[in-house]
Amino acid sequence: VKGFDMIISQLSEAQKQEVLKFGLDYLKGQVSSGVSCVDSGTETNDRGWLEDNFGQFRFHASFQDFLSFKKDFKGAEVADLLTFSQLKELAAISSQLKGAQDVTKVMTVINPAHFAAFFESLSKAVVAQSVNYTQEVKSAFLQAVFDRGGLPAVGDDDFLQWLKLLKPLLVDLSPNLVSRFVNIAANRSCTISQEMINVLDTIQTTLSNNTKAEIYKNVLLFVQVPTPLKCYSGGSFYLFLKNNFLNFGFPDVSTFISLLPPTRKSELLNTISTSELREFLSQPDVIDIGSDICAIFSNYNNTAAFLQSEDVPDDVRTIILPCVWPLALSSNRRSEVDLWFNARLKSYLRFLTKDLISSTEVQNASCLSFQKLVSFMGNNFTYTSSEFGRQDVYITIRSYLRAGSGARCYDPTDPDLNSTSWFANYMGVFVIFITLDDLTSFVNLHLTTSQRSAALASNIKVFTEQTLQDLGSASSGLTTSQILSVSPSVLVSSLSALGSVNTWGQDQANIIIQSITSSGFQINNAASLESLGTLIVGVPSELMEKISASEVLSASKNPTLVSNMMEASNVVQEIFVRKIISADSSLAKVLQNVPDSLATEIPPSMLVFTEGTTDITVINKKTWTTDQSTMFFANLAETDFDIEQPRKGRAKVQLQEPQVTCMYNLLRDDLSQNFTDYPSDMLLYLDTQNVQKENCRSYFSALGAADFTVASSILNKGPQQLKEARRCLGISGISLNRDNVEVLGNMACSLDRLDIENADPLILEKLKACKDLSDSQVVAMETLLLSGKTQYGEQWAAIVWRPGSILGLGVLSRDPAWQATTKKKFLKGFMPTLRKEETEKKKLKNLFKQITPRIAKRGAGCTVGNITQVTISNPSFPFGYNLMQFDLCLDIPILKDNLNSICQKVDDDDYQKVILNKLNQAFPSGVPDQEVRMLASVSRTATLEDISKWNISKLDTLGALMNPKDGTWEKAKSKEIITKYLNNPGNSLGSTELNVIDSNLCSLDASTLQTITADSIRNAQLLKVASCSAEQKRVLYEISIISFRRYSDNPVTFYNLVRGSLGGAPLTDIAALSTQNISMDVNTFRSLDINVITNLTVSNVRGLLAENLPDLKLFENDTVVQTWVNLQLQSDLDTLGVGLITSRTSPTAVPSSNTAGTHATVQTITDGTVTQGNTNSTPTPSQSATTSGVLELTRSPASVLLAALFTAVLQVLLQPA
Repeated sequence: VKGFDMIISQLSEAQKQEVLKFGLDYLKGQVSSGVSCVDSGTETNDRGWLEDNFGQFRFHASFQDFLSFKKDFKGAEVADLLTFSQLKELAAISSQLKGAQDVTKVMTVINPAHFAAFFESLSKAVVAQSVNYTQEVKSAFLQAVFDRGGLPAVGDDDFLQWLKLLKPLLVDLSPNLVSRFVNIAANRSCTISQEMINVLDTIQTTLSNNTKAEIYKNVLLFVQVPTPLKCYSGGSFYLFLKNNFLNFGFPDVSTFISLLPPTRKSELLNTISTSELREFLSQPDVIDIGSDICAIFSNYNNTAAFLQSEDVPDDVRTIILPCVWPLALSSNRRSEVDLWFNARLKSYLRFLTKDLISSTEVQNASCLSFQKLVSFMGNNFTYTSSEFGRQDVYITIRSYLRAGSGARCYDPTDPDLNSTSWFANYMGVFVIFITLDDLTSFVNLHLTTSQRSAALASNIKVFTEQTLQDLGSASSGLTTSQILSVSPSVLVSSLSALGSVNTWGQDQANIIIQSITSSGFQINNAASLESLGTLIVGVPSELMEKISASEVLSASKNPTLVSNMMEASNVVQEIFVRKIISADSSLAKVLQNVPDSLATEIPPSMLVFTEGTTDITVINKKTWTTDQSTMFFANLAETDFDIEQPRKGRAKVQLQEPQVTCMYNLLRDDLSQNFTDYPSDMLLYLDTQNVQKENCRSYFSALGAADFTVASSILNKGPQQLKEARRCLGISGISLNRDNVEVLGNMACSLDRLDIENADPLILEKLKACKDLSDSQVVAMETLLLSGKTQYGEQWAAIVWRPGSILGLGVLSRDPAWQATTKKKFLKGFMPTLRKEETEKKKLKNLFKQITPRIAKRGAGCTVGNITQVTISNPSFPFGYNLMQFDLCLDIPILKDNLNSICQKVDDDDYQKVILNKLNQAFPSGVPDQEVRMLASVSRTATLEDISKWNISKLDTLGALMNPKDGTWEKAKSKEIITKYLNNPGNSLGSTELNVIDSNLCSLDASTLQTITADSIRNAQLLKVASCSAEQKRVLYEISIISFRRYSDNPVTFYNLVRGSLGGAPLTDIAALSTQNISMDVNTFRSLDINVITNLTVSNVRGLLAENLPDLKLFENDTVVQTWVNLQLQSDLDTLGVGLITSRTSPTAVPSSNTAGTHATVQTITDGTVTQGNTNSTPTPSQSATTSGVLELTRSPASVLLAALFTAVLQVLLQPA
């Protein structure tokens, strides 16, 4: 080897290879135990071995050749003797590199210019044997390239290639080299820097936590130095940071905020979506103690959306809540407040702390926000795991409400703050903590009694006897479910307190009675009845039936009990009276025993007086119906009662037309010109030709007090009399002065629009008495009001609903044409008055439609405020809720708990349908009797399908449904109701049923009517069958004549009892009545079967109407009267002497009739049977007896006048107080 080595320069390349081959072959033959030409037992130096055995021919060998002949060859030791290729081979054998020193020896001899090629080879080797290269070795290679590689100076493309070459060496990167690695890209483009981080991210799973932490620190420094956010070019700032930090961690909140330049904080935060913010805040440990997370939400525009839509861990919610709490409490719009509490903070509010509820923010909260907070803390918050209790909340409420002067959060000019539910809104369930001092310091005096009761009662959960005593009259604010939660024993022991409350609803009283009786309390004697106090209204009819007559009679002696009984249902009142009567049914005892105020429940058939038994003193104390007074009126003429007592100064009597016309017919020939001596209503029928010209003013002045609605519309009395009054008073134009208006009085109700607009303002006072006004009349009133000329001035709209002036405009407020906004404000105070006056339901319905918007924007839910017990107690409820909101805000549990109150106040048909729909949902298997009984006018909007789901098994239920105050029934519906009642075992059409069913009896089939017994009709009030068919009338008439046969010997009494059912009487019976001096009024005549009327002779009619005969002329334009008149001969009509004119010209055009003086075949009704007889007499006025509330008169003309006056006087006496 040495010889060839000396001449190597002279050898060709081939020769060199030949020499090398020779040497390798020789060495191969000398191999022993992995080594060749090495003395055993002697340590051979690698450098010497290499030089001795290869010389300069080593440059042509491979590094693998060296290892083949010396297995323990250490290349790093002789790195300076190796070629670049051999060094690459060496580096590719991981076992050759024992540590950083070996790497240093190798890299020292490599020219940096060859680094790229070297590391390309090394990179492949490391990838192939990654587990064999230690971190120390790889770090040494990286250190070498960082020190001598000159990477900062290479171009970007070369740098990217270097990143690829170095990537295998970066696996398990030492934390000490992170800064060196990152710094080599310090001054390069953002793209290069990002790629470098991406390379690290691809191997992040191999890195230690320390290395990752170092990378995170360097990236954090990278985004800040030298220019903050130099690589941020827009878009989501969160995504920008996320792309930079990748999987090496993410800044916590404090660091995150520090990365935001102060001038760009809001801008950068609002580039982040709500989902990105959720992702950021949900990372572990991102929110460190003391971090200013509020800085984010105070600059973030999408806070509301974030809270509502993003789900974050509970620990994050706990930290976020204090940041957004002030935002929720500062809202001044109800819809916004509802969103904060119902949606945005829905999952946050359970983390409220004592500090938060007592914070400055709460004390400075808007009224609407505080109102919502009170509601939430009272009804939704769970205190079991909370650090504070309800008492702490009350302290906050007290502090809030005491701030400032007056009642905080009440402003009558602000629609959001003028609610009369102030007490419930700002105290809620926390009212139980209130003290008298607290109450006086912030109580809202604008609340109504009913609302105070509801507010107090709604917040009590546990009831004791003391609780109920403390509540006092506020107990009426209890819901039905609250009452059911009270122990029956507590109710019994509290009867004295409960029985003194006079504002119980029917449902409340029912449930209390039901509760105490089910627990064993007996209501079976006078003492137990008296102990109930006002709760007697809740006693069911079936329970009243079981009490003995003697005990009921004893109880009836108690004036307080009788007063309370007046508030009970008609069914219970009737049974109560029937029990009293059954104790002793003699007329004298009945009049003595039945309380005066309950006398209207005495059946008319019992009021038949025998001669000399009439005690006018007893009668005069009692309240009577017209039908009842008719029964004994004629007997009064036989008494010594002073019928000539003057009527001036007495209350005006509400007379019926037949009474008035009869009065006039008796007096028409003897009338004086002193018109104030007569009932004003009677003057309606006076022929103005009989008024002397100089007295016309006094006539019309007296007539002005008349009720023009008494006269039938067909008579057109209003316009006619107004025309005559104009002529009398000399009114030629449209201007009416104060004197004209004063004289016209109630005739003002017939004035047209121009007359009203040009009249003296006094006209408004006169119009207040009108029962109905046309749209044009109301428009005229508005014009006059707004003119500023009235007593109400220019600001009338601002005062008419205030206490003290609420009645100033009387019933004007009821009219539908008033402006909706004005009407709404007015009715908030006036509605209780309207209900107290029992204003017609149809008017209330119309009123509600006028002031309530029909069209509403469709929303996501209830926005006005949930309907609560306190809401319902507001006198103006449901004003303020359009139909959609009423539906959305009325929950079924609230409806069930307050059904009676809601049904009493809701008059609109569409709203009532909502109630019925929810009721069907509440009771899918059928609505119980108890609930059906509470429906009131709501029942009238029910469909047949609705009714089919009702249970109507109790008489009380039937009575409640048939209450005429709640409106009329369609025949099909009333038939369904009555039939459902009758289908229950034991139920029948008894006298009480007939009384409650009243005119709805006409909805039943004739076959059902035939089941009515004679006793039932006899013991009932008189039938009203005007709406019945001819067949129905016949059935009822036939039963009636059997019922009252015992009175047939007294024609007048018999007639008065069957008068209501005469529409079903045959011709023979009516003809018979014409001979019995009954003086039928024209209305009863018109109600007869038309086939009977057309076959009545002139003689028959004369006998029937007697003193009322002139009314035929008065009603000559009526279809029925006209039909009969035109069937008669003029010569026959002339015998009547009332001026009737027939259109009949031929005597053959009508069935045979008997004229005056001829014999007529008639029948006499005796003992319920009909017998034939003849008569040729014509009754004279002196022979006839007045029956329809008018005395039998057989006296002088002077007595006639006095008797007529007495009629009016007696009507005053007999009117209910």
